[in-house]
Amino acid sequence: MWCHELDRLGDDLCALLGTAELLSARYFSGEELIYPDELTILAQMGELLEGLRTTDLLTFLSPAERKRLFAPLKGGDDEWEDNGEDAACPPSPAARSLARELVVLARAEALTQLGERDRGVDMVAAWMRSGTA
Repeated sequence: MWCHELDRLGDDLCALLGTAELLSARYFSGEELIYPDELTILAQMGELLEGLRTTDLLTFLSPAERKRLFAPLKGGDDEWEDNGEDAACPPSPAARSLARELVVLARAEALTQLGERDRGVDMVAAWMRSGTA
């Protein structure tokens, strides 16, 4: 189903823009890594993808799925609990891996800022040895 591909494209686009922003801030003193025209196109693509995903949700969901989707907005359906993932379109393995990497690096950087440089280095080294790097 193309729903999966749409989410993957959104994940990849988000990862690309986030990584470019992170690298720009960390290593290039805030200089943009992506040409401004291309950055504008990618940002517009992200907005269009979100609109397409919303249209897809509203068009192709069953009535029960629509009720579940809108229940939090109406303040109803106490039985439904949002676990942060859509069962039909879970995050791609690449998105999960990137998220894990960013969390480990952010924790290590926070430890360094708090004066615990060695603990941060140990954390990154353990993550790299774990085979998930």
